[in-house]
Amino acid sequence: MFLNAITIKTKGWILALATLFGFLANTILVWFLLTGTERNLLVAGSVLGMVFFFIFTRIMTLSISKSIDNLSSITLDLAQGSGDLTKRIHINSKDEIAELSSNINKFIEKIHQTVIASTDSSHESATMACQFTSVTRDVDKRMSAERDFIKNTKDLGDTMKSALEETTLSTSETSNDILIASRDLNNTAKEIKLLVQDIQKASEVEATTTERLQQLSNDANQVKNVLTVISDIADQTNLLALNAAIEAARAGEHGRGFAVVADEVRNLAERTQRSLTEINATISVIVQNIINASEQMSANYQFIEKIADTSQSVESKISDTEEVIKKASDASLQASKVSQKLSLDTTKIIQNIGQIYESSLHNSNDVKELNTSSDKLLALSNALASKLASFKI
Repeated sequence: MFLNAITIKTKGWILALATLFGFLANTILVWFLLTGTERNLLVAGSVLGMVFFFIFTRIMTLSISKSIDNLSSITLDLAQGSGDLTKRIHINSKDEIAELSSNINKFIEKIHQTVIASTDSSHESATMACQFTSVTRDVDKRMSAERDFIKNTKDLGDTMKSALEETTLSTSETSNDILIASRDLNNTAKEIKLLVQDIQKASEVEATTTERLQQLSNDANQVKNVLTVISDIADQTNLLALNAAIEAARAGEHGRGFAVVADEVRNLAERTQRSLTEINATISVIVQNIINASEQMSANYQFIEKIADTSQSVESKISDTEEVIKKASDASLQASKVSQKLSLDTTKIIQNIGQIYESSLHNSNDVKELNTSSDKLLALSNALASKLASFKI
């Protein structure tokens, strides 16, 4: 617009000069055609016209120079001075330069408003950048603490996983040992059951033998009674033989043969008496031995009965123990399964924690990048504010 205004003024000057040169040319031609007095009048009129022309030209030149100087002063201050955006070009005319000055004033006003808005925005940006930097640093600190916490949790999880694996292995081994002990105890229970049956059979045999010995003792006592009767008979026979010998002695010669028979009978009775005594002694010994054996068998029977009762009690306790071991085995198997599941779950948890830890590392790096970007943004905001501060608003 400024160039257009200058061009218009230049065209005006060219037109004025052309008019002046045309006027001079016509004046010269007319001067040659006129006489002396007319020539003097023509020269005077031409001089007067040129004076007016030069006065008008001077006024126009001063007006244009003043406007251009004012415009140059304002633009020079904007370009090299303090950048005072509050200054405006004073307009005292309505020509093209005035229009150009008005447009420049409007442009300066727009720049003024833009610089004000930019200054406010730079201040807000700097404030927000400071706040963002503070927030990102706080977030970085918290994320660092969270990262350490997650790492410690992961380490604890690894330790717990190792402990669970050891517990699972130990539980499995314990379960196998319990199963082996249960089988051994079951076999022992079967053997004890067979032993109890054998003891019961032996007890029954001992009871039968005791009864038979008791019966034999009774039979021996009956034999002793018979021997007592036989001994009484032998005593009576001996007494009868003695009486017969006495009667034979009284009969004299006629009773001699009867006396011999009586002696033989008496000798037989004496031998019988001696044999009965020996038999009685032998039977007494036998009876006593039978009684002793019966008592011993009775004691053995009672002992065997006690052993049988104890064996049955042991069998019952073994059965109870076997049931307890079975429950313990089932519980151990269940605990082993639970430990295995816990180990798998712990492994998954540790893997998830590891992924969270990796994500935390990435987030921490992102936060650091954001912190760096916020520092750069703050530096740019400060630089922009410093540049904008060079303008007076």
